[in-house]
Amino acid sequence: MKEFIVNLWANSPTFFSNVVAALIALFVAIVTIRMNRQTSREKNSLDFESSYKRSDKVDAAWQILLSLLKKDAKKPMQHWGYNSVRQTKEARALMTVFNEWERCGNAIRHGLFDERFLYKVYGSTVINLYVGCRPYIKERQKVNPKIYANFCWLANRWIERRRYECLKGEWRLPMGLPYPKEKGRH
Repeated sequence: MKEFIVNLWANSPTFFSNVVAALIALFVAIVTIRMNRQTSREKNSLDFESSYKRSDKVDAAWQILLSLLKKDAKKPMQHWGYNSVRQTKEARALMTVFNEWERCGNAIRHGLFDERFLYKVYGSTVINLYVGCRPYIKERQKVNPKIYANFCWLANRWIERRRYECLKGEWRLPMGLPYPKEKGRH
C-alpha cells in the first residue's frame, strides 16, 4: 500500500490536491444544501403565516369558533363533532380552522415548515385551540380515527415544549410525579 501511494505521488503529483479540493467542494455543497433547505422552510412558514392571517374565510371561522368557546355557549363543544350537524356554519367553521392547522402540522412533521418560528408565533394559539376543542376532536375521531392526527401531534408536541420551558429547562419527573415544594413548582 505504501508503494502504491509513493508511486501515485510520483506519477500524479496533483492527485492529492484534487482529492482535497473535492472534499472541500463536497463540504461546501452539503452546507449550501442545508442552508437552502432551512431558507425554504422559513419561506414556507412565512407564506403559511401570511395566508393564514389574510384569509377572510379563516378569520370568519375564528369569530364563530370564539363564540363556541365561551363559557356560556349553548351547546358543548363535542356537539359540533356529531355527523348530524356537520353542515352547520359552526361545524364548518371548526373544520376550516382545524384543516388549516392539520395542514401546518403535516408540513412541520415532514420538515417543510420551520417549527421554531411557527411555535413562537402560534404556540399559545395551537395549545389553547387543542385544549378548548378536545371534545370536538374526540367526537370527530370516533368517525375517522386519523382525522386531525397531525394537528393533535403538533399540539401535544408544543404542549410538551411549553412544559419544558415552564420548568426552565429541567426535565419532568417520570410518570408525572410532582416536583418537591422547595423547587417552587406549587
